[in-house]
Amino acid sequence: MTLALRPMLRMSYASNRPSLTPACSAPTFLGRVTSGVRQSLVRIDKRRRKLLAPIRARRQRQRQEQKQALGRLIRRVVDRRLDHLLQAPNGAPLRGAGAVGPTTQPTLYASPKALNGGIRLVTHLREWCDLRPDDDVLEIGCGGGGPALALTDYLNGDGRYEGLDIMTEPIQRAQAIISKDHPNFRFQVADVYNENYNRHGKFQASEYRFPFPDDTFDVVLLGSVFTHMRPADVDRYLAEIGRVSKPGGRSLVTYFVLNSEALGLIESGASAKKFTHRFDGFRAEDKDIPECAIAYDEEWVRARYAEHRLEIQEPVRYGRWCGRSRAIYPNRQDIVVAVKR
Repeated sequence: MTLALRPMLRMSYASNRPSLTPACSAPTFLGRVTSGVRQSLVRIDKRRRKLLAPIRARRQRQRQEQKQALGRLIRRVVDRRLDHLLQAPNGAPLRGAGAVGPTTQPTLYASPKALNGGIRLVTHLREWCDLRPDDDVLEIGCGGGGPALALTDYLNGDGRYEGLDIMTEPIQRAQAIISKDHPNFRFQVADVYNENYNRHGKFQASEYRFPFPDDTFDVVLLGSVFTHMRPADVDRYLAEIGRVSKPGGRSLVTYFVLNSEALGLIESGASAKKFTHRFDGFRAEDKDIPECAIAYDEEWVRARYAEHRLEIQEPVRYGRWCGRSRAIYPNRQDIVVAVKR
């Protein structure tokens, strides 16, 4: 009697590609694998390898091309700017990012870490905010120009960049280094008071008006700015973002967002930041100087966006700051992307 034995195949959708593997162990005849079945399995395995070979080769080439492109961008930016950025006017090396304390005079956020962070933010702008080379971009809290440096190789002559920061020295350095070669990149000081970074500021953030007309910018960026500002100040800045954004303009802002998941991780001890000090409308790490690090309830953030006609583009990109072991996005802080309606 002839047995028509054919191993069943199955599809694996975990990686969206066929997996031509037997769905069960090899069929046997009287307890022994028949030679015909063995030859069929060999042919199936060869066919599987032949089918998957071009897919694996193509993915390997794509990964290699992406790594090479990122490497070229980093080398180009670093080679052109970093030697200047890492030296103070007197030739002494600058402190790295994070060295600024509540009573120190900050010099310039211009470490390789800050530069890499700038490149990452620009990548997010391109992916999530549809940033185009001819867009008009506003960055609040631009520091020494980490994102601006990355944007010099992306924005064309029809695009424009405006940077605001409350610290004078980084703005001066950015003007001397970046604006010198790129006249469409401009930087100016926003003389706004902040307990942690600018104690001699002339204006309160809750009353500050961005020095730009209505409906000016396609994209607005704030990286680690609202993490150092109180509720009234954040509310004012969101209103200003809505005012200076063009209809349909996009904004990307980073936060420490408190929701049930983040609070649970804090209570379990997984989060490095505890935000144990409660204030009116927010939580802070430092009781004496809350502006060192501030977190907001997600419901409060969403309500402020709705009030200022800024439509949040879901999902909120939750970061790793609270100890999320499976954070979808590699960013440290939480990112909120919105569109002006």
